[in-house]
Amino acid sequence: MYVFNLRQAAQFDDTHPNVQIIARSGHARQVLFSFRSGQGLREHTTSSQIAVQVISGQVIFTANGNSQVLIPEQLLLLEANISHSLQADGDT
Repeated sequence: MYVFNLRQAAQFDDTHPNVQIIARSGHARQVLFSFRSGQGLREHTTSSQIAVQVISGQVIFTANGNSQVLIPEQLLLLEANISHSLQADGDT
């Protein structure tokens, strides 16, 4: 059993998003992204399904031209090979 405190693990960088692989299990990876306000990820695709959960702050997540504001307590699931991007609205 592994328990992670994601708020404590978050490491912010003023120049670019911080990316940490928290765990790998089978075909899945759990990745912690830490964004300063205004930072984000350019439009891209991935060959795997993704789940995005906001721990604190909020992000604007865009997929296929549709945007959704994500706040804590929400979970977004996205199928593989769908173009998406995100931008932090506040430290996230």
